[in-house]
Amino acid sequence: MHLSQQAIDQILGNAAVGHEFGEKIKELDRRLSMNGMSYSGYDGLTDRQQEIFSQGLFLEPESAMDLREYVISAVDSCFCPDVVEDLHHHSPMLMREIEAEQEKLPDMTIRIGEGINGLDQAIDLLLEQILQEQEQEQADYSTMSKAQLFDKAKELGIPVSRGASKTAMIDVLQNPDSVLQSTLEAENQLEVYLTKGGFAPGAAVESEGRRARHIRAVIPGDLKALTKLFKSKGLTLTSVGGSSYSKGYPNYTLTAAKDIPFQIPGETKSGIKYNKKYLVPKGTSVGFINRTAQSKGEGRDKDFTFTMKELSPGNIGLGGKTFSSPQALAVEAAKLIDKKYPNEPEKAKPLKELLEEALEASGNSIDFKKASLTFDSSDLAIISADFGEVLAAIWSMNNDPLNFDGVEFPGATNEPLIDFYGLTKAEGGEGFDRTPVSCKSGATGGKVSIVNIIDALAKQKAGTNDPEIDENAEYAMELFRMVEQSTAKEGWIGVHRIMHAKDAVGAKISRSLAKITGIKVEDMNKDSLEKWAIKHYNMPPKKAKKVGPGNGSKYNNRLQELMQGVWYPTLNHGALKAEDVLKSAFLNGYKGRVDPARAIFSPLLENTSRILNVDQKMKDSLTSLARQVALVQTKLDIKAKKMNIRVDYFKDAKFEFKANSYAGGNKVSFKMDFTK
Repeated sequence: MHLSQQAIDQILGNAAVGHEFGEKIKELDRRLSMNGMSYSGYDGLTDRQQEIFSQGLFLEPESAMDLREYVISAVDSCFCPDVVEDLHHHSPMLMREIEAEQEKLPDMTIRIGEGINGLDQAIDLLLEQILQEQEQEQADYSTMSKAQLFDKAKELGIPVSRGASKTAMIDVLQNPDSVLQSTLEAENQLEVYLTKGGFAPGAAVESEGRRARHIRAVIPGDLKALTKLFKSKGLTLTSVGGSSYSKGYPNYTLTAAKDIPFQIPGETKSGIKYNKKYLVPKGTSVGFINRTAQSKGEGRDKDFTFTMKELSPGNIGLGGKTFSSPQALAVEAAKLIDKKYPNEPEKAKPLKELLEEALEASGNSIDFKKASLTFDSSDLAIISADFGEVLAAIWSMNNDPLNFDGVEFPGATNEPLIDFYGLTKAEGGEGFDRTPVSCKSGATGGKVSIVNIIDALAKQKAGTNDPEIDENAEYAMELFRMVEQSTAKEGWIGVHRIMHAKDAVGAKISRSLAKITGIKVEDMNKDSLEKWAIKHYNMPPKKAKKVGPGNGSKYNNRLQELMQGVWYPTLNHGALKAEDVLKSAFLNGYKGRVDPARAIFSPLLENTSRILNVDQKMKDSLTSLARQVALVQTKLDIKAKKMNIRVDYFKDAKFEFKANSYAGGNKVSFKMDFTK
């Protein structure tokens, strides 16, 4: 019998039913824990696993998802004798309430008069015809592949996602107005759902250096609350091992538990408002991290007070502001701290005390002895890295060797390399010279992108008035400009093109590749090399008749034959050796990834730093460029309630080009070692 929504709500609100469901979940969690699992991860189990662990407890595995599913699955069941018997056996409280609500239903009998038989027949014939047409249409669509369905939708002018399930595609074709799927790929649609759908605060798509593309958000609450929130939106949240997306926060994957239709308000250039409709296909996944202090502390038996960059000048509110004295900066920073933490004196008070310590500091350190610091080492590290930029700016206006007349914080919170500018009164008293300052927390420096130096140079006066130095600097500047204007892969190839043109050491690497591919070094780019790699990946070896294992050759394809058999033996470094990489480049992929171009790009990347480091003229040129940049780097390190400060100048640095990882996709970079 059909129950009204009111009746269902009555059952859901029954305390005995809720208690019965809770006891079942306890038993389910016990069964899972005995096998190294827990109920929190039940959504991520396979259908077979759910069936095994929930057997004898629930009518069907989905009934264990939540209380509503528990009730609805019983109410909507067939009520066959065997089903009723099972429900009475394992869910007596639930069945008692269902039967109580059934008894409240009225006894209704519908009688049809004999005088309308003719109309009945006409309606029956019409319905039969409509049903036959629909069944035929359904049958026609059901025999099509996903590719055919996509083409059909395109033919009819119905935008549909390539990543949508076959069922979803058929539904849209039969009822185009029900949901209008975007032409975005499935993962992109899930990203749109998360970032623009309106329920994940501060959500954004990010790729953190070498980390994989993922979604970041700032959502308050613990893991249980987060899981519940996403579940209400049709998404399951599961943990990911390792540090795929972030080293500092727990890594998760969000997966669509069902097809999720949604829409976002839009407006045409003409001002016409409309709703753009999307569909996230079931099974679509995307990486996710939650950037909160509570999330950061999960599984570490500690609560974090601050998140990374929470205390940086830009996030405090100092971005784009200029100060003519350390006192003015300290006063403004204190006001902004109070504004940021109005009801959290345990955070605000010690931070303001650190500002006072910075004002009183002399020499090469800032004492923290007066500050009432109650933070653990993890929070102190964040204070050093982020709030340390503010403290260093105050210190720089009172102490040698800097003694700036003022400081200016960049307007952009992510300005590469530059944390603040030191202002020194220009000769003649008009205006200020700006010295870029980079703050590094810890005892050592790190990699700095070539692009960072380009940006810093743009803010400085051009030239040194030394023709020899300026001429030498131009040797490297060509490389720098190319890297700045190129993607990572194009930059790797570009290094070899430039070294070939300069007839520099290491040019033989690209020249030997040119002989193999038939592509001139000066014509090598990402597209030309990728096309060549893909073409030869699908060709059999020279004396074989087919591609892949069992072709009578020790190579799977012509690409492998030319790379491993011809090019790699000429290289001292860079040959592909790892089993997973070899599968990705030459065989049938690794974990679903096929990347033939890696066979070329990876050796080229690994050799970029090597050929640059052996080119003494290039390193000398880099030093010449650095000397044009009066850039100061401070290194901050909290030790025994003291922050030590060291000032270095790029002119005193030795440079070494660094190789980045292929998977990271980063541009060419170098590391600075300070000798003084």
